[in-house]
Amino acid sequence: MTEQSNADDSKPTHVGTAAFSVSTRVALQLGRESISSSITAIVELVKNAYDADAEVVRIRFAHLGTVDAMLVIEDTGCGMSMDDLKNYWMVIGTSYKTDRKRTSGKSRVVTGEKGLGRLGLDRLCTRTEVESIRSGSTEGIRLDVRWEKYEAYDNRLEAIEHDLYSIPSLRRDPIDGSWEDFPHGTRLILRGLKDQWDEASILQLRNELALLASPFQGPNDFAIEIQTGGLVPELDGRVQIQEPLLGAANWHVTATLDHAGQIEITMASERHETEFHMKPTLWADAIKRQGIQPHCGPVRMEFYFFVRRDAELANKTLRAREISDFLRFNQGIRIYRDGFRVKPYGEPDGGGDWLRLAY
Repeated sequence: MTEQSNADDSKPTHVGTAAFSVSTRVALQLGRESISSSITAIVELVKNAYDADAEVVRIRFAHLGTVDAMLVIEDTGCGMSMDDLKNYWMVIGTSYKTDRKRTSGKSRVVTGEKGLGRLGLDRLCTRTEVESIRSGSTEGIRLDVRWEKYEAYDNRLEAIEHDLYSIPSLRRDPIDGSWEDFPHGTRLILRGLKDQWDEASILQLRNELALLASPFQGPNDFAIEIQTGGLVPELDGRVQIQEPLLGAANWHVTATLDHAGQIEITMASERHETEFHMKPTLWADAIKRQGIQPHCGPVRMEFYFFVRRDAELANKTLRAREISDFLRFNQGIRIYRDGFRVKPYGEPDGGGDWLRLAY
C-alpha cells in the first residue's frame, strides 16, 4: 500500500498554462538601445513613410525654445485603418514587413525590418498623437500615446492602454489650426520634445537625411521636406541629395567582371580627350594564382580620382574648397542596400569605416 501511494503522489496534475510576458522596462530598453539617437529615430520614421508608398514626408518643427515645442512628421502614404493600427503598428516586432518584400502600391523594396521605429518615439517626446486616414475613407483614426505610462517598472506591456478615436479627417493642421487637403497618409504629432532642437542639430538632421538615399541612383519619387518653424529659414525646404561632384574627378576608372569571368577596364576624364582601355582579359590571365574563376558573380566597380584644386566643368567652375567639402562629406565607405543607406557605415565624420579609407 505504501509503495502504490508514493507512485500516485509523483504523477503531475495539469492545472493550466503559462506564457512569457514583457515588462514595460524591457520594451523601452529595446527601443532606446535599438535607436541610437533622436536623429536616428527620425530617420527610421522617414523610412516607415517610404515603406508606406509616400511620395512626400514633411518634418515640421514648431514653437522651438518654448514649453510648447512640437514636431510633426506627416506623409502622403497609404495610411492606416483601425485594424491596421491595432494589428500591425501596435505590434512590436511583427513579421509584417519581413513577409512583405515589396510595397503593394509602388513596388518599393521594403526598408524596415524590425518594426522598432515607433518605439523610438519614446526617445523623442513624452506624448505622440498618431493620426492616419486611408485613401477614399470617410473618416480617420487617432491614437494618443502617453509614453510616461511605460516608466512604471511593475507594468506589463500589454496591460497599458491608450485612447483611440475616430476623427472626421486630417484636414486640420495641428500647428496653426488651418485647414488643408490631406486625402491619405499618416501624421505623427510629437509633444513634450525631449531634445533641444537648435540650428546645429537640425543641420545634422538634414545631413543625415541627405545621406539616406544613394546619390548614384538618380531621381526618385520620394521627397523629404523640413520646416524649422522660423528658427532657421535657410534650412527650410526640400532635403536635396547632395549632387555627386563626380565630374570634377581627374580620372574615372570603370572595371567590369562579367559572367564569363572576363575583365574589362576603361579610364576616362572630362578634362582629357584620350580614353584608355585594357583589352578584355580572362580572370585567370589577369589575376594570377587566384584560381580559374572568381568566387563572386559579375561585378562593376567605378573609381574616381581627385586632385584638390579648382576645376572647370562645362559652364561651371568648381573651387577646390567645394571639391574638398564633397570629399570630406563622402569620405570612407558607405553602404546602400536597395538605394537606402545602411547605418552606421559611412558617417560624415568618417565613423563606421571598417576599412579606414577615410584615414
